[in-house]
Amino acid sequence: MIKETRELYEIGFYWDELIKDAIETDVVDIIIACTDLSVLKNNFSDKVNFIDSSQVLAESVEKEYLKY
Repeated sequence: MIKETRELYEIGFYWDELIKDAIETDVVDIIIACTDLSVLKNNFSDKVNFIDSSQVLAESVEKEYLKY
């Protein structure tokens, strides 16, 4: 959805609604699997924990690399 030609406001509105729905249903963690969605962390980070899969992968690779 981020790469579509829709207005950024409209896209932001849909993502905000989706995150609000998740919070209302007591979702605690949301895994972000797309680097384009990392910007969502800034808007709701005080209400839900965002796990950025790219960041987790990078940290894991670095940790494994440093073992050797």
